[in-house]
Amino acid sequence: MKKILLFGTLFMVVALMLGACGNKKGDTQGTDPSEDSVQNMDDQGGGTMNTGDGYGFNNFDLEIEVDGKEAIQATYKMDKELTAIYINQLTGVDLKDEKAMSELDTFFKELLLTKDTSKKDATDEILKWYGIDSFTKFDLDVDFDDGNELDIEEVK
Repeated sequence: MKKILLFGTLFMVVALMLGACGNKKGDTQGTDPSEDSVQNMDDQGGGTMNTGDGYGFNNFDLEIEVDGKEAIQATYKMDKELTAIYINQLTGVDLKDEKAMSELDTFFKELLLTKDTSKKDATDEILKWYGIDSFTKFDLDVDFDDGNELDIEEVK
């Protein structure tokens, strides 16, 4: 008798556990993520490093000249279509589209430019990334998702 009672109890516990863990497709029907009581503001707008679906800017244009000759060109534009160009004359790299984006992705994630980044810090970090000690021209234009801009133009 004890075995039947134990078996029946065990059966009921397993059935309740399986029922509680079920996942019906209709469970979330009609819910709207914007109605959640806790929501990151960046999740609503998208396009930031915090949400992982952007870099925080939709336009990045960098040109560096060394000894009067173009050394670095990095272009990233996200309008209706993605435009990506990466040229590094110092290392002999000339890439476009997906291959350029692969290189730029690593660069952007390491650099982490924000609207609060100072011009000096941006310049120093970019020069450090490329291992450039001196330049004759440094031109950077960044348009952030929130409408702010970072424009640097130095000619020596």
